Amino acid sequence: LLILEKEYVTVGGGDGSCGVLAYISFASTTTRSQVEQAAQTLLHLPILTTGLWGDGESSTVSLLTLATSSYEQSESKTSSCSLVIVPQANLISKVKQGGKSIQYHGQINKEKGE
Repeated sequence: LLILEKEYVTVGGGDGSCGVLAYISFASTTTRSQVEQAAQTLLHLPILTTGLWGDGESSTVSLLTLATSSYEQSESKTSSCSLVIVPQANLISKVKQGGKSIQYHGQINKEKGE
């Protein structure tokens, strides 16, 4: 990953590593409790498969469940699960003029969003 166009960071990268890349945006009316609820949802949503996708046998689990399981099974007590959050301003927008333009209204300001 490229952070602020200055620094590269690597996440995961080994057998058994897992991760979720989430694009998020918040409206200017977003409360702290709504942000916390969004974080809880990302951690608890069962969207990761434990086997081959579509094999009919694997179950889906949450990132938190997989990270906890990985940690408990690791001799070094580490987990190789990652959650990468990417701010994406265009998720809060309105399509105008029959799809010919986009207006960005009601976004949270940068300082509050950080």
